[in-house]
Amino acid sequence: MFTLIRAVAGSHLYGLDHAGSDEDSMGIGIAEKNQKLGLDTIEQFGQDDEVIYELAKWTRLAVNGNPTVLQMLWTPPSMWKQWDDRWPEMQIRLRNIVLSERCRDAFLGYMKGQRIKLERDRGQRTELKEQFGYDTKFAAHMIRLGIQGIEVLTTGQMCLPMASGSRQLCRDIRQGRYTEPEVLEMANELEDKLKTVPSMLPPTVDRVKVNNFLVDTYTEWW
Repeated sequence: MFTLIRAVAGSHLYGLDHAGSDEDSMGIGIAEKNQKLGLDTIEQFGQDDEVIYELAKWTRLAVNGNPTVLQMLWTPPSMWKQWDDRWPEMQIRLRNIVLSERCRDAFLGYMKGQRIKLERDRGQRTELKEQFGYDTKFAAHMIRLGIQGIEVLTTGQMCLPMASGSRQLCRDIRQGRYTEPEVLEMANELEDKLKTVPSMLPPTVDRVKVNNFLVDTYTEWW
């Protein structure tokens, strides 16, 4: 699989890294013809902290509003580790065809996932719970997702790294400067806004445009 783009991801991309933070990476690749059309198809290499998604899989996730993969649309060149010369133009084109109102439910869903982990003590980090009384990393992710979801819906963009005020708020939460009830109240407000804020995004993606993009890209590459 040919690597189209591989870039810094996660806390270093958001501007929320701290001493000891792992440097995550995410990428998009394009499968060779036999890897795409043969019996042994490839959808991704690696997982979690270091992953390269095959283009069609990444696009499907992006069309569904997946917050994790959407970061690739706005990752700045300073964070790119490896890329093909065609990526800059492709990044802009993808911004114009994969975003829709589905982002609203997707970001809300991911916020809910972090809330469940936080409130139901699922997978909480013992050291954070002992120090602060709750897992501040889950809490910071929950608030980040709310902020970024509203930003995407209202501007069609995601500021990376995060804007200074939002970045500082998430850092303060991560460092235990807010209580769990205070963070949950912030999350409630963000969720309410995320549910109702007017969106500049189209109701749905134009699937013809997305399909044409994929067909044209594979045809050109092969």
